Parts: sequence; C-alpha cells; structure tokens
Amino acid sequence: MPAIDRCHERVVHALINEGWTINKQPFKVVTPLNPLFIDLEARKAADMGIQMILLIEIKCFPDGDSTMNDLYSAIGQYLVYRTVLKRFQNASDLYLAIPTKAYHELFQPLIASLITELAMKLVLVDMERERIEQWIT
Repeated sequence: MPAIDRCHERVVHALINEGWTINKQPFKVVTPLNPLFIDLEARKAADMGIQMILLIEIKCFPDGDSTMNDLYSAIGQYLVYRTVLKRFQNASDLYLAIPTKAYHELFQPLIASLITELAMKLVLVDMERERIEQWIT
C-alpha cells in the first residue's frame, strides 16, 4: 500500500466540507503490469440526480522541503495516472490536489502555463482552513 502525503486528511476534510463523499482511499487501478493507487475517489450528487465522480491525487509540497523533483514527480505521476485511467479504467476526472500556497509559490508563472498546456486539472486547498479554494479545469 502506498504512503499518503501528510496533508491527505486536510484534503479529505476540505472535500467533505464541500459536500463530497469519500468512497475509496486509495482507489486501485488494475493494469496488466502492476496496480496503481490514486489517493482517493470522491462522489457528489449533481443536478438531475447525476453522480459526479472524481479521482484525486494529493501532493503537499511542504514549506521549505519542496524541490523541483517534487514538482516533476507530482506532474509525472498525474500524467501517468490520467493515461492509465483512459486506457484501462473509466472516464472519471482526475485532479491533482495541492495547497493553494504551493500553487502561488511554486507553480507561477512558468509551471501554470505548463499545467494549462498539459490540460491538468487541479484542486487548490487552503490547508489551514481545510477548504477548497479553487477548481482549475
């Protein structure tokens, strides 16, 4: 079983505070080689009774500890998971959940343009208040 990031529970609380139900932690994706484990699956009722399902990978980028390798790892992991999901699983949206502070300090401005170019989806989380600040799609 993979290790979870130290901000994992704060992201879970932020999602719950916004009305999401956490279904699976972690969400297992079976592939011909090895299974992959995405941090969580969340569901929320939408208009007309439709269920919205999200898969979320969580990365903390802790203050003072972050390196470019952390960034490379997070982006690479997200892209691998997204590709594998398209090929072997379902069409659920995959998001990378990160602290709002990390987005503004690490992702701006060059990485933000890369995120757009790669069509990555992000969830920005205020870790102190355990609140979703922004969905970037």
